[in-house]
Amino acid sequence: MGRLKTNAVIRTINGEKITVRDELGEGGQGIVYRVLYGGKERALKWYSKGVGDNSERFYENLKRNIEKGSPARTFLWPLALTEIQDGKYFGYVMELRPSRYKDFDLFLLNRVQFKNFSAIVNAALQITASFKKLHNLGFSYQDLNDGNFFINPESGDVLICDNDNVAPDRQNLGIQGKPKYMAPEVVHATNLPDTYSDRFSLAVILFLLLCKSHPLDGLKDNNRIDPAKNAMNLYCLNPIFIFDPVDKSNRPNPDIHKNALLFWSIYPKHIQDVFIKAFAKEHIQCNGNGREDRVIEKTWLKELTRLRSELAICPFCGEETFFRYAKRACAMYKLQKSF
Repeated sequence: MGRLKTNAVIRTINGEKITVRDELGEGGQGIVYRVLYGGKERALKWYSKGVGDNSERFYENLKRNIEKGSPARTFLWPLALTEIQDGKYFGYVMELRPSRYKDFDLFLLNRVQFKNFSAIVNAALQITASFKKLHNLGFSYQDLNDGNFFINPESGDVLICDNDNVAPDRQNLGIQGKPKYMAPEVVHATNLPDTYSDRFSLAVILFLLLCKSHPLDGLKDNNRIDPAKNAMNLYCLNPIFIFDPVDKSNRPNPDIHKNALLFWSIYPKHIQDVFIKAFAKEHIQCNGNGREDRVIEKTWLKELTRLRSELAICPFCGEETFFRYAKRACAMYKLQKSF
């Protein structure tokens, strides 16, 4: 039963009926279906290819997470677990994503744009607050990347998907993460994913959200010459923040990383400072040293809340901007439209 057919009926571990409606999408682990469950249309993630050697632990972890319940309303948390079919196939039910929520990567590709800066900052706050709650409950996400988020471009409201890899902190089910989002010590296999590596990945997500560029992609990127060696150097062995105040060797390439140069300059110094701390060399070493001192969610929330308070309507163009830039209204307006 690798692939489910329309109108197929499967059961949860509690004997509840799930009726398959149609297929919504397919990924590396399996297929997502629209289903009828509990009198409502919901989504079913079905592991059509199995989950490898850790299938029993993975299944039991999902069961425990369902029993504990969602850490916050932003998580599309597993609601019900199916019985195991043919010894290896199973899935879990979650809420459907409303159509007004768009994939995060569409924002990064500029195919979807935020309404204004308030929406951007709201998204950053919701993402950060969500992971603060997750970590406070003793969980770590372990696979934080751009594919985990759906965002409403009008309001910045966020939904977090792919919560099946969430596990008690320091317990790993085999997932390592996605390249470019994994902490250097995880890439180097010095440490397994945990809360500390989550905090590195969170900082990457926030930088992408605010600056539409990766914080480690700069002049040292020589992907065309040796992609494998290049990736290991940039994201593991010698990661250098593109705006490191001392080491300027990995500054944004003005011909490639235009977003980074444009957006970095518009944010207040306190936001720049927290990113500089998040990606300081002493906190992103491949041997794991300094990882305990990474920026925590409470600090991000403080600085992002302050950033939200600095938003104002420009008296010249009527668009939202940061009040300290009101005299540069036209330039800010153009930047905002590129979001």
